[in-house]
Amino acid sequence: MTALSHFGWNQIPTLLRGEADEIRRWTESRENAPTIYFLCVIAIGGFAFGATVGIWRAPLQAIFAGLKLPLVLLLTAIGNALLNGMLAPLFGVRMGFRQSFVAVLMSFAMLATILAGFAPLQAFVVWNIPTFDLEHSSAFYGYRFMQFTIVVAIGFAGVMANVRLMPLLRSMAGPTDYDSRLAAMNRDAPSPHPSPPMGERVPDLSCQSSAKAEGRVRGRPGSWDDSDRAAKRVLLAWLAGNLFLGSQICWVLRPFVGRPDDEVMFLGPSLFEGSFFETVFEAARTVIFRTVEVGP
Repeated sequence: MTALSHFGWNQIPTLLRGEADEIRRWTESRENAPTIYFLCVIAIGGFAFGATVGIWRAPLQAIFAGLKLPLVLLLTAIGNALLNGMLAPLFGVRMGFRQSFVAVLMSFAMLATILAGFAPLQAFVVWNIPTFDLEHSSAFYGYRFMQFTIVVAIGFAGVMANVRLMPLLRSMAGPTDYDSRLAAMNRDAPSPHPSPPMGERVPDLSCQSSAKAEGRVRGRPGSWDDSDRAAKRVLLAWLAGNLFLGSQICWVLRPFVGRPDDEVMFLGPSLFEGSFFETVFEAARTVIFRTVEVGP
C-alpha cells in the first residue's frame, strides 16, 4: 500500500482525467487524506455554485443555498455509497463498503469541481434573466428559468462525473467466487470428444474448436467484455441512485432559488408536499412554451 502523504489540490487534474491506476490507489488506501480532500472539494464547489444560484433572490438566500447544496451532495453520496456497496459485488465489481464510499465521494468531488466551473456561467445567467420584483410579470418566468438551468447543470455534471469513473470500475471488475469455481469445474471436466476406437478415422475438428474457443474467450469470466458489462451495470446503479435519492433530498432541503412571492428562508414551510419531478416539468414547460405564472 503506497503512502499518500503528498495528496493535495494538485490531484484535481488526475481526478478529472479519471486515471484508473492512480484513483484506484486512492480507493484502496487506508489513509484519510483522500476522503478529507474530496469532502473539501465538495464543500467548496457546492458552495460556489449554490451561492450563484441563490444570489438571484437575495444575498441571504445565496448563503443558504451555498450551505445546502454541499449538504445535498454529501447526503446523496452517503446513501449511494451504502446502496452500491451492496450492489457492486452482485454486479461483478470487487468493491467493499469503504471503497464504494471513497469512489462515490470521488464522483461527487468531480461533480462539485464541474459545478464550480459552471458558477461563472450561472452568474452570467443570473445577471441577464428578469428580476424577481413582483411588479414585473416576468418574475416567475425568471424563477422557473433558474430552476431549469440548475437541474440541467447538475444533471450534466453528475453524468459526466460518473462516466469518468468507468475505467476505475472496469479495472475493479472481475470474476466472482461462483464464476471462479465454475471455471475450475469446466477445466477439470472430461473432454466432450472421447478417443475413437482403434483404427477409426478421426474427424478434423480444428476449425470448430477454434470457433468455439474464440466464443468462450469473449464470454469467459474475467474477460474484458465481462468487466465492461459489470462496470456499466454499476454505473447505471450509481446514476439511478443519484437521480432518485438526490432529487428527494434536494426537494426536502428546498428552496435553493427562492420563489419571488415568498420570504427568504432556509427551509420551506411544506417540506413533503409536491414533487421534484413535477417542479422540473413545470419549469421546463414554462421555459419552452414561455408561459408566465401570475401569483403562487
